[in-house]
Amino acid sequence: MLHLYGKAVKKLPCREQDVRKDGSFAGMTPGRDCTLKKSWHELIGSIRPGDVIGFSADVPCISGVINIATLGWPFPPRAIRGLSHVGIVVKNFFSVENYLLESTTLCKQSCSYCQKKHDGQQVHALEFRLRTYPGAVWHYPLEHPLTYWQKIDTWKYVERTHREAYDYLGACDSRVLCCGWLNWVLSKPDLTSLFCSENVAALLHELSRFDDYNASRWNPNKLARYLVSRRITGRPVRLK
Repeated sequence: MLHLYGKAVKKLPCREQDVRKDGSFAGMTPGRDCTLKKSWHELIGSIRPGDVIGFSADVPCISGVINIATLGWPFPPRAIRGLSHVGIVVKNFFSVENYLLESTTLCKQSCSYCQKKHDGQQVHALEFRLRTYPGAVWHYPLEHPLTYWQKIDTWKYVERTHREAYDYLGACDSRVLCCGWLNWVLSKPDLTSLFCSENVAALLHELSRFDDYNASRWNPNKLARYLVSRRITGRPVRLK
């Protein structure tokens, strides 16, 4: 047994590349150990619209720089590594699937909204995106689930912001330590383009789950710590 986030979980060997036919998760990284308490399908089934998904890529040059700049831990093992990217779960009532809304330049998958690959604001089938992501993934569940109408509002937000450009300047401003305090005090909200944590904070604010109207000053690690400390979300559950 291994204790993760204060809970005892089983330690399962990970030497497969996919999910087993019986629904149990065999792991995504050959030769490493996964700390999972439930099967993969059970973990995915517990994710609801409005929940936040945190990512930490296995690419040191990208994930490491972002983590260091945002006071996250960039080094192995995966179980204690900081975040390099965040997304938020949205609901399309014309589909049985949940989707992941994210603003990124590093996803190789086509956007599920327009069926084209592009940078910036995009949507992906949740289960497939998480299963194929090359790195660690955490689930931050909302303490209070969204109402029916709030779930509808998540997709309205998608329709309004789809394909908005990635905010390179905002992403750098929110991450650079030497400018972090000035950015926190002086930055103004600008949602004409979006970086990952700005996008998540903006949608949570629209859903009345986040009290800061200025989404432009939040980076992934700061946002995740704030959501947990204010009990907007529960403690993170590691998916892989």
